[in-house]
Amino acid sequence: MSALTKSATALQSEPTQAGPDSIADLSAQRDEFVKRLNGGFKRIEEARSTGVGVEGWERFWMELLQQYEAICDRLAELQSADDLRLAG
Repeated sequence: MSALTKSATALQSEPTQAGPDSIADLSAQRDEFVKRLNGGFKRIEEARSTGVGVEGWERFWMELLQQYEAICDRLAELQSADDLRLAG
């Protein structure tokens, strides 16, 4: 198994579920998704440059991106609600 295949397998096996719904927890999850997305992008580009098919990796990366966006949306909702609570 090549190093790139091992990297893809590791990327796919990492947990992606959102945990408790607090600003601190969601911020930590968002930061973890940024690391995973950046690492995945780098691995995909490295694999592509060597001629490896990356379609499956790209689909998985897009799923991660959608999860990241959902966390960012929920985080924005919580922060807005918190701002309103503090203002009121």
